[in-house]
Order: sequence, then C-alpha cells, then structure tokens
Amino acid sequence: MGAASAVAGHSQQQDAANAANAGRVANYKHQLKVRENNWMRAQGDWENDKINYGEEVADNSFAAQQGYADAQLQLNEQFKKAAFAQEGDLIKLLSSQGEMSAAGRTGRTAGRVDDSMLAAFGRNNAQRTASLVSSKQGYRQTTEEIQRKQADANETAFDNVAFAPQPDMAPMAPKMQNGPSGLGLALGLAQTGIGAYSSAQAAKAPQGFIDQPNPPANRLKVGNPFNSVEWTPQYNNLP
Repeated sequence: MGAASAVAGHSQQQDAANAANAGRVANYKHQLKVRENNWMRAQGDWENDKINYGEEVADNSFAAQQGYADAQLQLNEQFKKAAFAQEGDLIKLLSSQGEMSAAGRTGRTAGRVDDSMLAAFGRNNAQRTASLVSSKQGYRQTTEEIQRKQADANETAFDNVAFAPQPDMAPMAPKMQNGPSGLGLALGLAQTGIGAYSSAQAAKAPQGFIDQPNPPANRLKVGNPFNSVEWTPQYNNLP
C-alpha cells in the first residue's frame, strides 16, 4: 500500500506538471497568433494610409493648380482692363486733337490744350501702371501662399506614412515546469520498504535466552525409604 501510494503521488505530480506545461504552451501559441494578426493588420493599415496619402497629394496639387489659375486669371483681367483704359484715353486724346484742328485752334491756345490732355493721359497711364505693378505683386503673394498651403497639406498627409509599422515584441518562450524526479520516487519506495521491514521485524517472536519464573519446588526423597533425605531441585534460567 505504501508503494502504491508513492507511485500514485508521483503520477499525480507528473500529471499536474504536464497540465501546467500544456497551458503555458497554449498561451504562448495564442500570444504568437495575436502578434501575427496585429502585424498583418498594421501592414494593411499602412498600405491604406499610403494610398490615402497619394490621393491627398493629388487633391492638394489640383487645388493648388486651381488657385494658380484663378490668380492668373485675375491678373490677366487687370492687364486687360488697363489696356482697354489706355486705348480709350489714347482715342480720347486723338479725338480731342482732331476736334481742335477742325475748330481752327492754333498757336498757344492749342498748345496748352494739347499739353493738358497729354498730362492727363500720362497721369492715367501712370496710375494704371502702378495698379498693374500692385496686381502683379498681389499675384506673386497669392501664388506663394498657395504653394505654402500645398506644402503644409502634403507634410500633414505624409505624417501618417512617415514611419513604416514595426511588429510587436515577440512574447517570451514559456518556462516549462519540471515534473517529479525519479530519484524522489525511488527514495519514497525505499522508505516504504524500510518501514515495512521494521514493522515485520517487530511482529516476529523473540529469539534466545529469556528469564522465566521458577516453577514450584518438588520435594523429592533420595535414599532408602527408611533413611531418606529431602532435596529440593533448583531451576535457574532454564532455556
């Protein structure tokens, strides 16, 4: 019974160690699977982010080109208006000179009128030139602002794809639990055998000389019946 108990205890300890190790291995495999899924998801998200980045860059470029076109159109309109105004002033100047010639104005009076009209034409022309210079500066500032906004938008979009994803840190391999040693089982069986031997020895009958109580004395008579002497035998430690 002692040996059977020792073997059963050893088996139970081994089963517990095996179950614990199986749980550690299953948990380790689960962590590896979760890590793999996270890595695949991160790669997929990064690919989508790169596609979105390309689309945002294209949209930013289209918006910038539209802004450049609008600014260029406004500048062209300013030059066109200036050209029409200058042409109108020139026509007025020529018409006025023709009218004065038809009216017969000559001499100093005609010269003063011509100078006055030429001066007005020159002032208007100078104003138009200054206005065109201002419009051109405004166009340059507008295009630079469009370019800056485009660069900022592209940089913001690039932040989402600037760094490639990295896999999570791999989980540590499980540390397996050692089962009961065979030496322990052997020691337990040996102790069981020693105990059984001791019990068996204690149950055996004693061997060798032992003290026994003296039996009652038997009085014997020795000699002839007419002259007999009483003698009492002595028993000392009979086997």
